[in-house]
Amino acid sequence: MGEGAAGTDSADTGDRDADGLSDEDESFFGTSAEHPDSDNDGFSDSYEVNEGYDPLDATSRPDLGLFRFAGSAVQDEDGDGLPDLFEGELGANPQSADTDGDGVPDGTELLNGTDPLDAAEGLRADRDGDGLADTTEQAAGSNPLVADTDKDSLSDPLELLLNQDPRNPDTNGDGILDGYQPGPKQYLYTNRQWHFD
Repeated sequence: MGEGAAGTDSADTGDRDADGLSDEDESFFGTSAEHPDSDNDGFSDSYEVNEGYDPLDATSRPDLGLFRFAGSAVQDEDGDGLPDLFEGELGANPQSADTDGDGVPDGTELLNGTDPLDAAEGLRADRDGDGLADTTEQAAGSNPLVADTDKDSLSDPLELLLNQDPRNPDTNGDGILDGYQPGPKQYLYTNRQWHFD
């Protein structure tokens, strides 16, 4: 592709969105230098360019069947990050992402140590409603007004739990956004808290 080919690292133009494509390359490919995933399909622009996918077409991406959670039969109908069976055990509503109606998803509340059944507990000084207290977000360097500071499809509290950087959409630099990393992951529930292995 010559000048502006994928993967070049131009110190002159930088990489404002930290997706692995220089701003110059972003201009060449027509992708956004402000957002690491221009088509919002979960794969960074640099990953799509380098793997032969169209970074501007959300339907042009790897088969997501390659990225399955261990125990993929576990269903999460409401998409709150908690398997339906576990929500039932907790007394949470598996058909409502926010059982107590406080604006914080049930899974996020458990990850943050708040009660998904108690609306008064979920919104303690949490202006972006991600379940993580503003003071904790400020200490971590994430934006307390945005639930997913780096726009990688993982909320800031979940990234902190998974030892990911909530300010970097691709913490390990492999071209796949943190929210779409392949590999086995398991839900573990101990002491009324969720953990991921």
